[in-house]
Amino acid sequence: MIELTRINGEKMLINAELIERAEETPDTVITLTDGTKYVVSEHVNEIQQKVQLYKAGIMAFAQRMMEDLNDKDVHLRLVYNEKEQQRIST
Repeated sequence: MIELTRINGEKMLINAELIERAEETPDTVITLTDGTKYVVSEHVNEIQQKVQLYKAGIMAFAQRMMEDLNDKDVHLRLVYNEKEQQRIST
């Protein structure tokens, strides 16, 4: 989720994975994959940076989980089906 600001100043969280497009018309309009539109005060480049940081955080977390697969103190792990686990092990 990324935090954006409605035109009236109200903060909201948007699922970054559901953003289809962001346009400046001149107000910034976010369109989600289901067609829902939100007018926000952030500029398109700010939204792009927030989405990139969000996705980079997910990738960093996934990388850390992969590095910690053999660490017995880790409580969160990637779960594979048997076929995927065999492919990784060989």
